[in-house]
Amino acid sequence: MDNKWMKIEILMSSLQKIHEASLIAFISIGMIAAGFALTAVAPPLLHIFESGGFSVRLSFFKASLDRHINIAIMGIFLLVAGLTVFIQVVDDGFMEGLSKLTDLIPEFNTSVKLVQYMKLGITISIIGLVAMVVGVFNHFITVLMLGFTGIALALSCMIGPRDSDYCRSVPPQMRLLLGGLMIVLAIASFTTSRVFPSTALTIITGGLLIMISSIGFSILLAEFYKVFDSPTLWIASLIALTVVLIPLSFLMLYLELPEIIVKIDRNYRG
Repeated sequence: MDNKWMKIEILMSSLQKIHEASLIAFISIGMIAAGFALTAVAPPLLHIFESGGFSVRLSFFKASLDRHINIAIMGIFLLVAGLTVFIQVVDDGFMEGLSKLTDLIPEFNTSVKLVQYMKLGITISIIGLVAMVVGVFNHFITVLMLGFTGIALALSCMIGPRDSDYCRSVPPQMRLLLGGLMIVLAIASFTTSRVFPSTALTIITGGLLIMISSIGFSILLAEFYKVFDSPTLWIASLIALTVVLIPLSFLMLYLELPEIIVKIDRNYRG
């Protein structure tokens, strides 16, 4: 009985950690989404409205940034701030709670492993976007950003601490694949003196990782629904599949978990 009650306490503690981190995840991912919009979408759109023309050439994007660089800088600030909050606060609390949960309920293990790619995908996408903006003015900085990112992805677990979340969650083959891809994109950008192809592929690569993590998050929420009988989380799991509405899924998880915790406490305390 004592062992059973200890497991219940661990379960409630892990759910509490997930609950606390979910609200911050909603806010931080929302900041990142707003940063993407301000950096990549707002300047070209405003330039279209002002000039009445549109072009896919680098010169058009450069002209839009020249006229609205303050908006792009604000977007980059939101990107960096949102990513910092996500990594420092959400990733630690959220993944710690999920890790304890998988110890009690092994069925969550696969979905949790997929969710761990969210941080990596967001980080790579942000690096690609910032490298694109900076490369408009100096493509050599783009080469350095992509190259150093590739080296870090491929070699950080070989020459640095191997107990980090990145080393534990990303298999060696995936680390070498991602790192090698970034290095190849850096070389391509250097040899062709072009910014858009390499940085766009970097953003797409990060986007694919985010899609993988969103599938994992959707499966995780569906398993929450199955284990804790919460229809709200079933809806949240469907919303998570849209990728762009992942922040809403985190908000729904935040709002629903207190009721689940109370239900567990009531059932086992009698």
